[in-house]
Amino acid sequence: MFFDAKPHPAWTIVPLDDVRDRYDLGEISQDSVYLEDLYGEEPEHFFVHHGDVAVDGPLVAEDDSGDEISTLYVIDGDLTVDGPAVFRNGDSNTALYVTGSVTVRSLVCLNHGQFFVGGSLIVEDLLFTGLDDAGHLVVHGPVTAGAWIEAAGRGAIYFPAPPAARLVGDPGNPYFDGGTERERFEDAMHPDLVDADGRPRRRTVVQAVLGGRPVLR
Repeated sequence: MFFDAKPHPAWTIVPLDDVRDRYDLGEISQDSVYLEDLYGEEPEHFFVHHGDVAVDGPLVAEDDSGDEISTLYVIDGDLTVDGPAVFRNGDSNTALYVTGSVTVRSLVCLNHGQFFVGGSLIVEDLLFTGLDDAGHLVVHGPVTAGAWIEAAGRGAIYFPAPPAARLVGDPGNPYFDGGTERERFEDAMHPDLVDADGRPRRRTVVQAVLGGRPVLR
């Protein structure tokens, strides 16, 4: 299931022609990606939830099993997660677009994850990104986070400005402002979450975040 949450949002299946202009993926992604790029062709419909969604975390949004139609899910409102959230895809590109703001305790975006936010993104604790080239994290409003670990230097991460946060990652990481001080993974993270090459163990980090374990020293 792509959106694993309690309570589960009440999705409405909406034909693409009815919402093509309202939820324009090109505009949502800041001209980074289009429906044909993610799905090979335009899907027949989107899944839409009208109104705010509040979730008792953890929340895991992914599409590895292939039992859901790969398309765009839309929360037309705000998303609040009382706990951590993980957005990741394997071979699919199922995407979530929140038209309003997102508030979450910790947020992990990995692999082919496709997460778009029309308003602000408030991450109370940890933002961890490790996207592949096809992955997206696009936020149109202000971004705040206690700490940001950027583990890949890939994907498309678009913020209006870098968040004022503790930054952990490679010195040449393109998503960190050049003049901003940052820490190395092995210096900032707990030892069991870093491999012998000094890189984050992504699966172990996900387990730690979902289990409420601290990732940073």
